[in-house]
Amino acid sequence: LVVDATGGRAQARRWLAAVGVDVGQDETSPTELRVYSQHYRHRGPAGPLNRGNAAGFIGDHYGAVLHPTGRDTFSVAVGVLPEDHALAVLRRPDALTRVLRVTPGIDAWFRVAEPVAESPVRAITCPPNALRAAAVGPRPVPGLIPVGDAACVTDPLYGRGMSLALTHAFAVADLVTRHCAPDPAQAHAARRLARELFLPWYRQAVVDGADRVAHWRAALHPGRPAPAERAGTLRAVGRAAAHDAVLWRGVMRVLMGLRELAEVCADDQFARRLAATAVPDRPAGGPTRADLLAAIGID
Repeated sequence: LVVDATGGRAQARRWLAAVGVDVGQDETSPTELRVYSQHYRHRGPAGPLNRGNAAGFIGDHYGAVLHPTGRDTFSVAVGVLPEDHALAVLRRPDALTRVLRVTPGIDAWFRVAEPVAESPVRAITCPPNALRAAAVGPRPVPGLIPVGDAACVTDPLYGRGMSLALTHAFAVADLVTRHCAPDPAQAHAARRLARELFLPWYRQAVVDGADRVAHWRAALHPGRPAPAERAGTLRAVGRAAAHDAVLWRGVMRVLMGLRELAEVCADDQFARRLAATAVPDRPAGGPTRADLLAAIGID
């Protein structure tokens, strides 16, 4: 039995191609996300967390998330569109810090904080969402089971990669314990397992990513109309959750507990509260694009 745990490189396709085995085409969808990240040290009290074990904000033209990392340190990542050339200045530590100081949910951490000296700003362009044919396709290969990112990659803005990978790894271990022979029956069982776990999250990432990119592009390009609000997106439900505790708890189950959004929205109480909650035109407290550029000294 070969377990492909090669991460986003998903080497199984290359291994199989080398011996003439075609497993079909992967499903992919672009994330359209560039991330600038750095580690900081706070010299005073830590700020609040508004997303379970993290603090974050997803606005109408950028997003940011903060994770405590121990010993009075924390990491922050700011996501923007790759085509947003004005914000390439975030490679500079001073510019990144200025953005974080005006970002709701994160600004409180920057009352007394400074970059960790040995931690430069890192910039990455995120890979696309991907659902690997070797894991979920109609022609599974007996004796090969891709796990984690080698089976599915979802938008890193929502931070599900490790949770999905661990869930999958334990489930694969249970499957192999029950069915240890690397035969077609095991291969099809592994395929069903991967599809049941990953397919809903891949589809949700595709929908949420397209919705986010459309709003961010409308803010980036003056004159481009903002898209209509789409029901069933994490953005739409998340904005309402900022104004209602029941909705907030439901969204936290999605963000921190791997509860599917459709399952949470199907709850009668949640659905009633969602329908009754008025949502503002813009994310609460978020700076406009003009305000953000002014904060980093760009006219």
